[in-house]
Amino acid sequence: MMLRRLLMASGAPTSDPFWANVTALLHFDGADGSTTFTDQKGSVWTPTGDSQIDTAQWKFGGASGLFDGSGDYISTPNNTGFDFGSGDFTVEFWMRPVANVTATQVLFCKAVGAGARSFSCAVASGNRVYMAVSSNGTNFTDYLSANGVFSAGVFSHIAYVRFGSVLSIYVNGVSVVSQAITTSMFTANCPAQIGGRPSDGQYFNGHIDDLRVTKGVARYTTNFAPPAAAFPNG
Repeated sequence: MMLRRLLMASGAPTSDPFWANVTALLHFDGADGSTTFTDQKGSVWTPTGDSQIDTAQWKFGGASGLFDGSGDYISTPNNTGFDFGSGDFTVEFWMRPVANVTATQVLFCKAVGAGARSFSCAVASGNRVYMAVSSNGTNFTDYLSANGVFSAGVFSHIAYVRFGSVLSIYVNGVSVVSQAITTSMFTANCPAQIGGRPSDGQYFNGHIDDLRVTKGVARYTTNFAPPAAAFPNG
């Protein structure tokens, strides 16, 4: 039976048993000010605005991705690895907003406009987290935490997980959203974007580190200890 949760309690894992299911892994490492965003799964991410590597803040590796909330994002062409349909998935990363969130800020999405919307992983006013999911490419259903669940100026681990008919969002290993989902997510033929959704002007103001997307696997199905080290490259 497939293991559904990768345990981190013993420290850094040396390998990832679900590596074949990983469709993106960005450590956001590199020289300060670099505009090269390396994906260990080979996708090419192109920066827009002032998106850059920043060595002033990081969770792992001495650097993270910096997005200033004003036109910054990185994108990669349409990738079926982000077409989740009705299957399990895990989208996770560390994020550090520079200030309390007062309006929607998108962290990772595949949604460029009406008719090409699949999902959007975001934070909302009051320091809440949510995921917007579309079954028809136009209308979103929101899965939103009731309360503020993270703090400004601090890295928090966020995991968006579908496990069967339940969509959950975990913050620092604790479930803050757990709701039924029965629909298949729309297959949008569009780029994926990190750091913002320009079609709606929803940009993240802060740092993102160690972003990993896993298709076909719900890595977390109960509360868990957040990753203690950077994700392994294989």
